[in-house]
Amino acid sequence: MTLKTYDGVALPSFLYGTAWKKDATASLVQLAVESGFTAIDTANQLVHYNEVGVGEALLALAKKGVGRDKLFLQTKFTSVGGQRGHTPYDSSAT
Repeated sequence: MTLKTYDGVALPSFLYGTAWKKDATASLVQLAVESGFTAIDTANQLVHYNEVGVGEALLALAKKGVGRDKLFLQTKFTSVGGQRGHTPYDSSAT
């Protein structure tokens, strides 16, 4: 059985998690995709994730012919309270 989003996008059975990969994120995401993963999980939470590294991997993969349309990317928003002092955005902005 394939689960789908409200608008019909098929959800992958397995996602490659990028938490705690730090500076190795870009190379490990590339390796994961080259090994068969089509889904990547990340978050905008600097204490655990490196979304910039995920973006670098996506650019490198695109140069190798793996387009963004072939990958499922899951991200999350973390509130100020969950950032542990490493807020990646201006929490005072309105």
